[in-house]
Amino acid sequence: LEFRRVLFRSAVLEMPYKLIRLGNRKPLLFDASSPDGERKDADLAAARPEIVARLDTHLRAWADGLQPPGLVDDQSAFSRHHEEMFVAHGLMPASTPAAGDVKPVQPDPPQPSLQSSLQPPAHIGPPTAAHAATNRAFQGIPSMAVAPGGRLWATWYAGVTPGEDKNNYVVLATSGDGGATWQDVATIDPDGRGQVRAFDPELWVAPDGRLFWFWAQMDRGRRDAELGVWYVETKEPDAARPAWTGPRRIGDGVMMCKPIVAGSGDWILPISRWREHDRSAECVVSSDAGRSWTVRGGCHVPKDVRQYDEHMMVERKDGSLWMLVRRSEEHTSE
Repeated sequence: LEFRRVLFRSAVLEMPYKLIRLGNRKPLLFDASSPDGERKDADLAAARPEIVARLDTHLRAWADGLQPPGLVDDQSAFSRHHEEMFVAHGLMPASTPAAGDVKPVQPDPPQPSLQSSLQPPAHIGPPTAAHAATNRAFQGIPSMAVAPGGRLWATWYAGVTPGEDKNNYVVLATSGDGGATWQDVATIDPDGRGQVRAFDPELWVAPDGRLFWFWAQMDRGRRDAELGVWYVETKEPDAARPAWTGPRRIGDGVMMCKPIVAGSGDWILPISRWREHDRSAECVVSSDAGRSWTVRGGCHVPKDVRQYDEHMMVERKDGSLWMLVRRSEEHTSE
């Protein structure tokens, strides 16, 4: 038997059957040897309830021995965002659960003012007691960078609740001994337990040696102009505790991959405005080493396969840009 638990997702494999649990949704059962893959039309759970029951028992027994123990059955851990994503990938049907299948969904709290997510984070500095590793129920989505002198930097986002939600904040860690030991040295938290989250951080060393620490910030219930890319930077990337500039907002969107430097010297950021927008996979460019930024076009992904973009770019020898974009299907666009 092979087991896995990642946040609200858990699975057990006993060839040829694979059982998958997504939060408190009904379990899914697939034939792992079949070329049909893990899609809703290949779900065998209804046809083989005895196998579901047996594998689910094994999965829960295994999870009880983990820290923290058990499976995530909390409704809030599997949000509408996750459901949309798994439906788009064909893993689960788009339907309203029958009464009794899941815990009732509580109404969203009143939205704060638009200005809240456009303000600099309330906390940028050493981790507070609330940010201690022992208080984290969620963390992931990392980025790394190596300073000119060899110091390692890593960043990711975390939270006190088990999922991608309003409690997310960004963590920065560093190693001065080649990765043998690490220390969390800073966190970015917009408003503690408020409605604004920080997420999807990225580290990048510019050609002049400056270390940029990017992150996205948004009101959890909003995904338009309130979603934006921010950064701080330091000229001391090989210091264990460097001095950072104040936070600055570049513009709307989120950046999941590293910038590139074009042959012209332009710095190009792959910022996405997500699937609500046409030409959402944008190129945001600075021609003055980061002093100013402008949108210089974007890729239009057809609406029926548009997802979260997460695009990256490569400059060809002829100076043209090759862009790779995530789609809702099981492959990328070029």
